[in-house]
Amino acid sequence: MGIKAKSEAAVFIPTAQNRSPHTAPRLQIAARSARAPLQPRQSTEHEKREVGPRQRQRAATAERMDGQGKDGGSGDGGAGGQCDVVGRAFVEYYYQTFDANRGALASLYGGTSVLSFEGHRVAGAGEIGLKLAQLPFEQCRHSICTIDCQPTPSFPGGILVFVSGNLQLAGEEHQLRFSQMFQLVPNEQGSFFVQNDIFRLNYG
Repeated sequence: MGIKAKSEAAVFIPTAQNRSPHTAPRLQIAARSARAPLQPRQSTEHEKREVGPRQRQRAATAERMDGQGKDGGSGDGGAGGQCDVVGRAFVEYYYQTFDANRGALASLYGGTSVLSFEGHRVAGAGEIGLKLAQLPFEQCRHSICTIDCQPTPSFPGGILVFVSGNLQLAGEEHQLRFSQMFQLVPNEQGSFFVQNDIFRLNYG
């Protein structure tokens, strides 16, 4: 398994074939050609006028904090680039699946996986799938604000993914802010499964 050319995008596809009950599920990365590369949306003149001093100050502060500015890179060469590709592909797949059919997320976890959801801890793919399926809402929509990825030496080849965003529940007027962390761990088949998952709503 590998990350293909830059013109291709990584897509996560969970598979459960040829797996014993004690083997972690495989999270395959398949390459697909990007028919049209995603381009950042250009701000309209009205939106540009709406950007006030506070927003500009926040943007400048963020650039100073990361020490890179707009053109900054990951700083760790190819390894960081691959982490970003895999991590972002996983995030896209995870939240699209969560919003459409969260019961299918159980296949992303293994027998040793652990989920902490608002302080409630469950372990194992079956229990995690049950917990997600029994959340007290039917429909929701995630919008992702930030994605940060790092390699994890404690799990060779593993990737730590931290996500922040907003959660819109059906019938609710206001969105909820959330943060979520995933530990992606490779298995013997050269693919990934979710070893650790921590979710928290952000209040205040």
